[in-house]
Parts: sequence; structure tokens; C-alpha cells
Amino acid sequence: MAKERVFYKTFWRIILRLPFFFLFLTSSFASDNNPIALPSDLITFEKICNEYRVILNLKFQDMRKTFLLKEVQPGEIHFLNKNQEPQAIIHFFHEMNPEKTKKIEKVRITNHTGDALLEEETITMGHNLQFTDPQKLIFFDSDYSNNHTLCSLSEEEDSKQVKISSQDKPQFETITQRMNGTGESILSHELTIGSTHVLTIRDINKNNPAQRMYEYNRKQTDFQLGAFGHQFSSNGGDPGKMWLVGEKKENHIIPNFKYYSQFLTNRGIRGDLSLNEFLNEINDRVYIRYFKNDILKFLDSLTANTWPKTEKSINVAANSRFLDELKILRQRADDAQTNPSLLVQIKTKLLEFIAAIQDGSLQVNDSRK
Repeated sequence: MAKERVFYKTFWRIILRLPFFFLFLTSSFASDNNPIALPSDLITFEKICNEYRVILNLKFQDMRKTFLLKEVQPGEIHFLNKNQEPQAIIHFFHEMNPEKTKKIEKVRITNHTGDALLEEETITMGHNLQFTDPQKLIFFDSDYSNNHTLCSLSEEEDSKQVKISSQDKPQFETITQRMNGTGESILSHELTIGSTHVLTIRDINKNNPAQRMYEYNRKQTDFQLGAFGHQFSSNGGDPGKMWLVGEKKENHIIPNFKYYSQFLTNRGIRGDLSLNEFLNEINDRVYIRYFKNDILKFLDSLTANTWPKTEKSINVAANSRFLDELKILRQRADDAQTNPSLLVQIKTKLLEFIAAIQDGSLQVNDSRK
């Protein structure tokens, strides 16, 4: 009997420890299945979305310093001047179905006459959904850690549509959804400017072997957008795509990347690109050409000229455009300490200055010794 007791005690000790053993194995395998990290300089979907939110967030920072904020009723916030007159009004609304599989979150900013300066509507599908922190939505804050944005998906979310409009006219829209296949997980991001679907970005991860493909598929590129007299348009360019493929072999430390481009002007597929060549082509064909020169410039112009004037925008006035832009760039460099996605915008602006000096359109008389 004594031997049997010892046996049963030993047996149950082993059984009780098995879950921890399997948990260890599971976590070990999970760590091996983490997605391959993309090159840090890559212009990703998350970075594009954070860029437009940064412009709006900076404007709200100025407005919160210039005006008094008063929530007159739940979800309605007034920006008041010293005479207690509303200069802008935020209207916030959200709802969710009882099953917590669909939620709608909407932020609408109007001026003192009731015109819609901006509206952002987010429709999310998933399971066990939770409302987003309203302050992050109404002031266009974002989570800049881990290359995340309020446009991207959390674990509980299956799809998300974000629509930006001004004066009730569509300006920018993103649709993100999971499209999982056999042995691979796919995140698809559709980006629309005005009413034209301009770009699809696909992020494809495979587990065996560990492989990641990041693809930019440029669609139709003729579009128009505008509001309050500010108009932007594009005559477009040739459709095509660019993609990178990263593969990490078993027991290797770093992945190997290859970079590809396929446009009519390339006369076939180019697979001999370096990372710098790939990044430059992404900038020329996608980021600077459409988002930097259209969406971001449009938002800059809109917030500067149609939104309430703030103390900061008044004090920034200077004698030259170049000095103006340097002052703004310096402020954004300070803000980049907490919003790292601003670094992409700062780098792009510096490259514009360099190009303008080289082609003679910007002349600087340097009298330093």
C-alpha cells in the first residue's frame, strides 16, 4: 500500500505539471511564429494613417492652448474664446450592437456657423469589441508604439473602415480587413482619395517557411478632392505594383529581403532593387506623389485657413516662407519626441529643401564665416 501511495503521488505530480510543460512549448513555438520585422524606414499603412492624424492632432494641441474647452452636454465640446463664443464644436457619437460584433464611432467638427470642418467615421467589425477611448478619437491622438494606429486592427477586430470628409465631401478613406488563407495570414488595406480607390497594401505572412511579403498595388490614380475652396487633383500615372519579400531560414538570426517593382515604364519586373532604390521609388510613385502632395497638403491647407486661428499659428508668422517652414519643422522635431511618426514627415521636408536648393528654386544666402 505504501508503494502504491508513492506511485499515485508521483503520478499526480507529473500530471499536474503537464499544463505548464505544454504552455512552455506553446510559448516557444509562438515566439518562432512572430512575423518577420519589416525594414524600419518602410512607408507602411500605419505610418500613412498616423501622418494625417498627426496634422490634426497638432492643430488640436494649438486649439486647446488657445481656447477654453467646455462640454455643454455629453459628446458635445465647445472651443470658446474669451467672450465665451464658440469657435468650433466637436460632436462625438458611438454605438454598438448587443452582440458586440459591430461598432460605429463618429467625430464631427463644425465651425461657429455649423459647417463641417471635418468628420471621421469608423465602422469596425469583430468579436467582443470595446469602444475606443473617446479622447483619442476626438483629439486625433494615436498609439505610436509598435507601429500601430487607430486605423489598424486589434486582435478582436476583423475589419475596419475609416472615412474622412470635409464639408460633407469625401476626402480620404481606408478599409482594413483580415483575409486569411491556407498557411498564411493576410491583412488588406485599401486607400481611397476623394472617391477614387488609389492604392491597396497587402501584408502577407507565412509560417512555413517563415516568410513575409509587403505589397503596394497602385490602382487608378485620377482623383479630385476639395472643400471650402481648396482643390487638389491628380492626372494619375501608370498602374503597377511594388513589393518586398522577406524570408528567415531556420536557426538564422536575420531575414533576407528582396525588393521588386513592376510598372509599364519599367518594361517588366525589376528584382534587382536595393533597399534605398525601393524606398525612393515608393516615395516617388506612392507616398510623396499622392499622400504627401495631396492628402497631407490638403489637410495642412484646410486646418491653416478654414479652422479657427490659434495663437501658435499667428505667432509663427515670419518674413519668409523658408523661415516659416523651418520654424514649423523645429516645432515638429520637438513633437517627434512623443510622436515618432513625425520623423518621416520631417525627413521628407528636409529632402524637399535639399532638392529645391539643388535645382535653384530655393536660394539661401549663407553669410556665415
